[in-house]
Amino acid sequence: MDNLAVVKFGGSSLVDPEDVARIAGIMGDPAVLGDNQYRRGVIVVSAPGIPPGYKSDDSLGKKVTDMLKSLARECVNEQSSSPSDRTLFADVLHRFKRLSSSRGSDSMDLEDIDGWDLPATLEERLHEIPSAEENTASYFARVMAFGEEASARIIAVMNGFQFVDAADLFVLEGENFLQADVNREETYRRIQELNLRDRSIIIPGFYGRHTSGGIAIMGRGASDTTAAHIAAALHAGIYENFTDRVGVFAADPRLVPGAHVIPRLTYEEMRYLSYTGATILDAKAIEPGMGARVPIHIRSTFQYPEQGTVVTSIRSSDPEHPVVGVSYKGGLHYFRVKFIGLDDIDGILERLAATIRGCGYTIHHTTTGVDEVGYAAVPKTDQDRSNDAYTAIFGLLPSPAVPYDGDDVVKFIGDVGILTLVGKDMVDDVTMSPQITRVLQEAGVGRVFSTRPDSRTHYLYGIHGINAERALQVVYDFCCRRESS
Repeated sequence: MDNLAVVKFGGSSLVDPEDVARIAGIMGDPAVLGDNQYRRGVIVVSAPGIPPGYKSDDSLGKKVTDMLKSLARECVNEQSSSPSDRTLFADVLHRFKRLSSSRGSDSMDLEDIDGWDLPATLEERLHEIPSAEENTASYFARVMAFGEEASARIIAVMNGFQFVDAADLFVLEGENFLQADVNREETYRRIQELNLRDRSIIIPGFYGRHTSGGIAIMGRGASDTTAAHIAAALHAGIYENFTDRVGVFAADPRLVPGAHVIPRLTYEEMRYLSYTGATILDAKAIEPGMGARVPIHIRSTFQYPEQGTVVTSIRSSDPEHPVVGVSYKGGLHYFRVKFIGLDDIDGILERLAATIRGCGYTIHHTTTGVDEVGYAAVPKTDQDRSNDAYTAIFGLLPSPAVPYDGDDVVKFIGDVGILTLVGKDMVDDVTMSPQITRVLQEAGVGRVFSTRPDSRTHYLYGIHGINAERALQVVYDFCCRRESS
């Protein structure tokens, strides 16, 4: 179906009824890329995002998914009162009333959205509190998925789209109901059976049905991934991802004023930027389109038809600017282990990684050298368990572990971030790494670690979080800034 466009709208595009009308207008136009036009026939939506004008400490100034997660936690921890009596329950209903209202008239009847009772369905899901600890993840998944389903059902009625439940399409598997994997063979078979000849289809993102029964989710940001899999399964001509930003910036514009939008990226470049801090597109959403050669067009709902950023398998080279973008991911902890004979111990790297994960971390990046390994890890919770990890690491080491002169056997550094330079043309510029090292040194930015992959299409620098803004600014100015910006 190379004349088909699969279109995804994020939560920032789904707050007010004007947003729903804006979506209808966009869906009524053909998608255009170069000389080609595509019919926008499938739409994927997230749950409503943060409304403009609200402060972060306001109960209504949060993403609906976060509100649902908090509501589920309340119901698990305090089972004495009915879910519908809770303030958060009313707040969630308020957000959907706001989305479904029409200018100059009342909101739609949430108890009859084409025969679907929104309040009753939410209360029913909240009542299904698990009796066993192992079912808690399944409970949270069911409740958190409600936001996407309700959004899709409301927009389907308001705009005349055909609703198709993601639970009937996406077959999920794996032990974690909150980070489930897609069974591609069965999922793609079901997607390919969709009737796309009549009206446009709207599908909620984020969730599916687990092979063991019940709802599971694919992790935060997974509505991007839902749309990517649909586009790949249908061999769509283009996957459009609409957000509140005009495209992918060459650096975070909140930290680097005047950063420009990148007009074109390769899949590989987009993956590197997304994984290392550019949150505009979920990193897991790139591979399905890359495998099926479906272009990804990232653009703004609110500045349509601005062109944004197109992601494809190739782009024109720009030897004058080998670095196409700079990203930053902060909030990491860095554990480095170094002693004489580390490399002689079979399986030590895997055991160290497992130990750090067991202390409540997700490992984001690993550095290695002779008798040396480092793990840049993301804490899974707000609880600081770095001392637990530090102690557990020592428990794996031989006694005594002989240090290299003047060095610690185990070193911990908190508040570390990874600065990443990305660009396919860096492969032909052997001077880039020493130049960046010099630029950072002149700006007073010390390195915790650095990694230069053999591909030389991206370089990673571990830096102290306090230096993030300065590092981004000087590297962007040196590598990316155009005269017009």
